Amino acid sequence: RELERQFSNELQLSSSGSGPLKWTAGVFYFRARGIYDAATAYSRDVPNNLFGPFEAVIPYGNQLTESVSGYAQGTYEIVPDTNLTLGARYTYEKRSITGRTEGLPFGATTPVLLGVTTPASITFKKPTFRVALDHRFSPEVLAYVSFNTGFKSGGFNTQFTSDPSFQPETIKAYEAGVKTDLLDRRLRLNLSSYYYDYKNIQVQKVGVAATGIINGASAEIYGAELELDALVTDAFRINGGAAYTHATFTDFRNAPFTTPV
Repeated sequence: RELERQFSNELQLSSSGSGPLKWTAGVFYFRARGIYDAATAYSRDVPNNLFGPFEAVIPYGNQLTESVSGYAQGTYEIVPDTNLTLGARYTYEKRSITGRTEGLPFGATTPVLLGVTTPASITFKKPTFRVALDHRFSPEVLAYVSFNTGFKSGGFNTQFTSDPSFQPETIKAYEAGVKTDLLDRRLRLNLSSYYYDYKNIQVQKVGVAATGIINGASAEIYGAELELDALVTDAFRINGGAAYTHATFTDFRNAPFTTPV
């Protein structure tokens, strides 16, 4: 069976004035425990059994995650109708793991110990930030550009003792777009384009009897999106969208693959 317990709490402060500066700041705490107790995988394909002399492999895993972060973001009207947004976040996260793997031999009723996960912990500390600029050309037309960095912490694969930990994933995200309300606000047309640059992107691998996470060195995604919402009459509305996406791994030298048999 799989057990999961989570707790989170956030304290946030925001400005309430009508001046040129609007800001938000806060702190966030997150704690989670994920447990395999136990997750059993069976294979009874004799004589070509995946687990050799074992008809079942039984992993036990216990992973604890604790994360604390602080953040702040402010938007300032630097000139009329033009806003600059700056934001930053600092994240501290720690993960720890314990566990073991047992195997059930064919014809046996009692499993045997195959390996014990060496108790381990890893810590991540990462600042991320955001910069954005927007300008309102008219009450109906707004254009913007933004640059953001993102962070997803690493961790442990809990299903098998031989699986290594995986590293944090980071991203640099660029975006530009236009938002419009035209024809006396009866036509809304939004267009955006983006480019995402990933490092150590986290990828799910599928093994013989379990899934896990490994890192691909780098990947990129870019594309564009169009959204349309038209009020043709007071009783007839049309909305729709279109998107183009290009995604590729630019470096993934340890990519797993399988050959069908």
